[in-house]
Amino acid sequence: MKKDFNQTPPNNLCGNGCNKDSKLTEYQQVYRAFFSDKPKNALQISIETGIRRANITRYIGRMKRTDRIAVVYIGMCPITKHGKVQFLTTKFDEISKEEGVRR
Repeated sequence: MKKDFNQTPPNNLCGNGCNKDSKLTEYQQVYRAFFSDKPKNALQISIETGIRRANITRYIGRMKRTDRIAVVYIGMCPITKHGKVQFLTTKFDEISKEEGVRR
């Protein structure tokens, strides 16, 4: 059997999710997903990115500690219809001019 050495190697060389940069990549995906004109909640980001909601809430906590994310309003989730859900954004500088934003 001949090996094809022209193929690009896989991103994950150990094959079982042990890439050190995978958490950083997920954190960046969550940050970018929250950087939109419309505020979103954790479940919406989870569905959009495919990242588990537990991980997203951990990343939200990390972003809140460093003031990189803001709560725009608290309302009802459009997916689960549950009340008292935080709608968040990382684009709070532009939105804070229009609405009251809590950090």
